[in-house]
Amino acid sequence: MFELQKIRHSLFELINKKIEIETNKHRYQGFMINIDPVTLTILIYNNDDIDQILMIFYHSIKSIKPIANCDEIFNQNFQKFCDKFFQTSNVNPNEIDDTDENMKNSRQKLLDIFAKNNVPVEEIDQTLIAAYYVCIDPPYTLNDCKSSNMIVLDRIKSIIEQNLLN
Repeated sequence: MFELQKIRHSLFELINKKIEIETNKHRYQGFMINIDPVTLTILIYNNDDIDQILMIFYHSIKSIKPIANCDEIFNQNFQKFCDKFFQTSNVNPNEIDDTDENMKNSRQKLLDIFAKNNVPVEEIDQTLIAAYYVCIDPPYTLNDCKSSNMIVLDRIKSIIEQNLLN
């Protein structure tokens, strides 16, 4: 048990570092972005040839060695990759009309929808907080709804979509 804790600790120190992993069949290089604390499965981001995230199971690893710390270029490339990978809509963010008047109209539409559906809303600065868990920032689109509670987030998005279609 002690040995496993020691291995976990040393693996977590490699997060955000460029590493080389050797398995029985392949050799991988990339930036370690995460590690599953239970299975010790490692996720690495490789942007050498094409942007990709690789999942490497701990039981297949022969050796791991750090190569370098991540730098600003890596952070920018990885952020662009995540933005592209997790894009939930076909709407181009550059095409959103975020003038003050349109944002006020969008914000008011949401407030009206929430009032109509008895959804509690708080306003903190420019952020709307719906149902105590969902933060909606300007320009107040479905893509701007964020929450760690996926059930509540899906329900709020569903309410918004249903009312916008009517």
